[in-house]
Amino acid sequence: MPTPTPTPTPTPTNGPTGDSQPGSEPSVRDGATPGQATPTEHESAVPQAPRFPHERLDAWRIAREARRQTRLLVTSLPKGFGNDAKQIRDAAGAVPRLIAEGADRWSPGDKRHKFEMANGEVGETVSSLRDLVDDGVLDPAAVDQVIRLWARVGYMLVGLIRRHQQ
Repeated sequence: MPTPTPTPTPTPTNGPTGDSQPGSEPSVRDGATPGQATPTEHESAVPQAPRFPHERLDAWRIAREARRQTRLLVTSLPKGFGNDAKQIRDAAGAVPRLIAEGADRWSPGDKRHKFEMANGEVGETVSSLRDLVDDGVLDPAAVDQVIRLWARVGYMLVGLIRRHQQ
């Protein structure tokens, strides 16, 4: 019979649900080892208030979803397209990171620069996905769905860029 995993005792830095408070180390629950994500840490049913400026941006949230959908598409690529898959994963992954970096900057010029870079990565992602449709290795309808998400991100980025023009 397996031995039960001990549950952390609530402390001032570890609330009754085991969630970490700002500035504390993440708790270890459900047998997870330190540094290992547990489903409750990232898939909580209760939405949490944003802790960082970028978490308030719809552009960041939609970019994360577009990145997830893009990654799902490129996992189905046949052998011989590994470089294309990596390029797309890198470009798609850069978008939410650049949006976060821009949102968390203080200077309007720095913000605008990061948002412009993110918009360029959106263009690279979309162009690369269309190339793979042209090569006949991705389903055009599936790619069009993902491109619609990227288009929303792009429109939002243009708004953020305009807002931070000097």
